Amino acid sequence: MANQKSTSWYGGAVVVTRAAAALPQTATDVLFEVTGTVKLLNIEGLVTVDIGNVANATKLTHVATDICATLDIDDDVPGTRYSITGTFGNAMLGTASGVPVAVQATPVVLPEGDLILDCGGSDGGDGRVTCSVEYLPLSEGATMVAA
Repeated sequence: MANQKSTSWYGGAVVVTRAAAALPQTATDVLFEVTGTVKLLNIEGLVTVDIGNVANATKLTHVATDICATLDIDDDVPGTRYSITGTFGNAMLGTASGVPVAVQATPVVLPEGDLILDCGGSDGGDGRVTCSVEYLPLSEGATMVAA
């Protein structure tokens, strides 16, 4: 089944949500496709189905650049949320259900290319995560669309 997608406007920025999907298994998966140049203001992942009990160093990359360091998402439960600080050397953040998630402190300018989830482990395909981005287009016709 193809991923369901939604797009809306929020405070002048565009918000795009990618439906819950299985994690890549010791592999990568395109989350969003960037056309033109955009300013990524915030990205948030939400665990919707338990992630399996296996070491899983996970990060986000854009084209060939890591936009955060890895976070082990081993055994995370529904309601756990993921975000980044915007500083490439900082690890992805994992926040327990019910705890406020910090908004990305530093925007990241992304040229055309794919925003990718890179998982270092395999949970057997059980875990599911939905993901939303908030961005501003910086060039004419620039977009981020859910893959």
